[in-house]
Amino acid sequence: MKSLTLESLQVAMNNYGPNEGKYTGTIHFKGQYGAIELVLAPSISEHVLALCADALVENAKDVANNLTAAIINQVDRQLAPPVAIPPAMPATPDDLPF
Repeated sequence: MKSLTLESLQVAMNNYGPNEGKYTGTIHFKGQYGAIELVLAPSISEHVLALCADALVENAKDVANNLTAAIINQVDRQLAPPVAIPPAMPATPDDLPF
C-alpha cells in the first residue's frame, strides 16, 4: 500500500459567508495515484488550532525573551562609557632601530 504525503494544511478565519467569524481550513495530500483535498469544518479547524496553541505560546515567549535581550544589549552598548585610547608615546632616542 502506497502512502499519502501531507502537502499542506491551512486554517484561516473566514471574513464572509456562512462561516463568517469562524476558522475553516483545508488539508492537501498527494500520493502516487493522485492528490486529495479535505475541507475542514469550523469544529475541526478549532481542534487543529487547539493542538497548536501550547507551541504557539512557547514560541511567542521565546520571541519576546530574545527581543527583550536584544534591546537590553543595545541599550547597554549605548549607555556604556566610551573607552579612552591612550595617546601614542613620543619617540625617544632609545626607540630608534639602530
